[in-house]
Amino acid sequence: MKYQKPQLTYDELAAALMKTNAELKEMEQSRSEFYANISHDLRSPLAALKSSVEYLQSLEHVSDGELAGTLSIMQGRIKVMETMVNDMFLLTTLENTDIPFHTEKVMMGPFLEEFFFEREMEQRYSKRKLILTVPFDLKACAMIDADKFMRLLDNLFTNALKYSKDGDEIELGAGMQEHELAIWVRDSGIGIPADKVKRVFDRTFTVSKARTPDLEKSGCGLGLSIAKTIAERMGGRIECESKEGEGSVFTIFLPVI
Repeated sequence: MKYQKPQLTYDELAAALMKTNAELKEMEQSRSEFYANISHDLRSPLAALKSSVEYLQSLEHVSDGELAGTLSIMQGRIKVMETMVNDMFLLTTLENTDIPFHTEKVMMGPFLEEFFFEREMEQRYSKRKLILTVPFDLKACAMIDADKFMRLLDNLFTNALKYSKDGDEIELGAGMQEHELAIWVRDSGIGIPADKVKRVFDRTFTVSKARTPDLEKSGCGLGLSIAKTIAERMGGRIECESKEGEGSVFTIFLPVI
């Protein structure tokens, strides 16, 4: 075989190697942070369960009220752990490209309206002002996995609920932007600090627990990472704009057919 001179110089090869090493180091750090966050978030409900069991064991006689109250606490912590485990399994499944999505052509206007009206009927949104700004004559169609896309939207609505207060707005809107369909979920909640907006879709990203004091509404912070993965698996993307104290807008961009 005839010798072929490398097209890259030694300096270019060295720079490429350094870049690859830096990327590998960043991936390893990201993985370590992810496991550290998961371990931290699991420790809290586990400690609460342990304390509840020890409390019941310490009592010679347990009244119906004490038993009901303690079991309620335990049930809440189990629900938190169940959500975390399910989210971790779902994200791992979504990132496995060997597992296909079941996509079909969907008229997005009626699809979004149906999702919105279902959320309106949910009790947990009763103290928010839900707004629908999907044009009545929106004719855009997209190839989506309906169940997965429903999960994406639900994650965004849940996130809006989590970081807003009574009376705040949660809006679902859509419209064409050039050759793409833009679908957005906007809230008028607490917003995200400017230095954290770029990281909201990272699986290692967690907002300060002080900003989400209700443990049963929090978790391991995988909801937005799951949303991003679903959007990308369908050939789209998702972006975030936010201003602290004024709310956030998450916009999904999908190719139309």
